[in-house]
Amino acid sequence: MQKVLDKIGISLSFICLIHCLIIPILLIFFPIVNSISFISDEQFHWILFTLILPVAIISLFIGCMKHRNFWILLPSGLGILLLILGVVFHDIEKVSTVLGGIMIAVSHIANYKLCHLDCHEVK
Repeated sequence: MQKVLDKIGISLSFICLIHCLIIPILLIFFPIVNSISFISDEQFHWILFTLILPVAIISLFIGCMKHRNFWILLPSGLGILLLILGVVFHDIEKVSTVLGGIMIAVSHIANYKLCHLDCHEVK
């Protein structure tokens, strides 16, 4: 279960990253993209945030209980904090969302590798 959640977490983090980096470029070259969008940029961030948060918390908690390396919680916690800042403060949303997404993705990758290589069973 944890490995699947880590893969989902990595995917969600990269979807967020791609959205933050590609949409502005698309809007420059294809302004019509803005008029055909079915959800606003703010709504999209809230939707991704509500998906990323529980996946990160559950998978990283399960992984940390298995491999006992709780240092992974530091970058993931900072990443979640940056995502919260990006959702709340729109003037820094691009930078904080990109950095937060990268930190969470790195945490998921490390968690996945640690569980894949050397996991202890939860007692």
